[in-house]
Amino acid sequence: MTAYEFGKQYLFDPLSMDSVSCGSDAQGISDGGNGFSMSVYDMLKLGQFYLDGGMWLGEQIVSSSWVDASTSIQFERSTGTADYGYQ
Repeated sequence: MTAYEFGKQYLFDPLSMDSVSCGSDAQGISDGGNGFSMSVYDMLKLGQFYLDGGMWLGEQIVSSSWVDASTSIQFERSTGTADYGYQ
């Protein structure tokens, strides 16, 4: 299963995010680092989903503890301007 297929099954379809697409390399491997794109309306859904702690239309899609962890610093850089979370 590609990163896109996983996202489609467990996140994009449950949130009715119809505009999501993902680039892939010649081997068909999803470009998950920066290859996803979507409409502003689907971005809004994702933002609301996070504000609601991983819940969508009364259903817990992702645990609130994962949402909290994914928006917390997971790696502190010794140089540069940004630390890293789950991205």
